[in-house]
Amino acid sequence: MKIVFMGTPEFAVTSLKALLEVWYQIVGVVTATDLMGGRGGIKLIQPK
Repeated sequence: MKIVFMGTPEFAVTSLKALLEVWYQIVGVVTATDLMGGRGGIKLIQPK
């Protein structure tokens, strides 16, 4: 089965690893872009 995985939060990594362990064919991974936020407009980096 071919899968495009979409997820950004840290807990999405667990789901992706589980899919890889059962030999699904991951053909792409989509995450959100890094955001500017917080006080001072610092860059908030998404988990990789």
